[in-house]
Amino acid sequence: MHLLLILAVGFSVVYILAGHPFLPPKYSYDEEKIAALAREEPGIPTDKSFQIVADIYRVTGLADLPLLAGIIGFVAFCAILLFAMRARTAARLSLVTVGIVAAVIFLGAVYLGHYAKEFFILPICALVTMRTRRWPWDVVILIFIILYAVFFRSYWFIVGGFYVMFRLLLLKYSPLKSMIIGSIAGLAFLSAVFVFYMGLDLDHYRMVVNDSRVDNVDAQSAIQPLTSMGGFVGGFINALAVLASFVVPIPLVAKGQFFYLLIVVFLMALWVRLFTALQKSWKTSVRGGAEDPWVQRCVALLFAFTVVQSIFEPDYGSYIRHLSPLLPLMLSIVLQPSDQPKVAEEAPVDPMLNRTI
Repeated sequence: MHLLLILAVGFSVVYILAGHPFLPPKYSYDEEKIAALAREEPGIPTDKSFQIVADIYRVTGLADLPLLAGIIGFVAFCAILLFAMRARTAARLSLVTVGIVAAVIFLGAVYLGHYAKEFFILPICALVTMRTRRWPWDVVILIFIILYAVFFRSYWFIVGGFYVMFRLLLLKYSPLKSMIIGSIAGLAFLSAVFVFYMGLDLDHYRMVVNDSRVDNVDAQSAIQPLTSMGGFVGGFINALAVLASFVVPIPLVAKGQFFYLLIVVFLMALWVRLFTALQKSWKTSVRGGAEDPWVQRCVALLFAFTVVQSIFEPDYGSYIRHLSPLLPLMLSIVLQPSDQPKVAEEAPVDPMLNRTI
């Protein structure tokens, strides 16, 4: 199994050095824009986030070194992945799990092996994977989430709020119940804010983007609304439907294309294994495996990000791109000890809580 994972990393590095061959042009649009801005080419339309990313690459001397920038991004991704997997033994993983890990490694090369905004989410992921039980660490994570929202993507302010909500829900409820309660309550609240305060449907921003790309060959996986009802109820229903499709991408199955079918299999396998691992851990512990603050943080950030993306993501390709830096967090949960032979040992006791941990 170790050999298969090493081969996956080696293949991914070669793929980056070869310039990401066989990928459709749409996969390089952001990279090309960042590269042009970093080289200060005239006439390039921009916004604050793209300009900041480009400025960072230019200041660090990477504006004319795209391959080096890509290798740095991929190495950082793999480092977080290895850190998240540090308690797992690759030799004991099932073949299906190894396949999922290999796919994640390759996606890291595809989406982080070049100039990318997603690279700057990795510091947040690194903080989340730190296995400290101290609550002040959550404040540090929130500070980094806010900084990312200020400089790169403003909707991460909402991600930060949802992170706190899921963090609190996971103190009392199982991961699955927390996801259900949090997503319904959170999306209902946001739909009310959008409709009654902002005067917009909850999926307004997604529809603005997709309406500008009608019949565009680069928008074949565009997310369509389940209902045209609009208003508080319509926007809420559409967001819930999109959220469900992130786990079970039925709309992609309807496309009937082999590439989309691969995406469907990958996403379903990843989410099913994630919830299975969480539920097993919950049922076999004192108050559930999610009482471990490290697990709570991973789950809270994943849930918060996914629920918020159900509002804004214009297509499934963008969803996978934006999810890619968080994939190590998903794997760190999927690769629970239940995937390996059990070893009987006495559980340590937390003297502060007076219960096993």
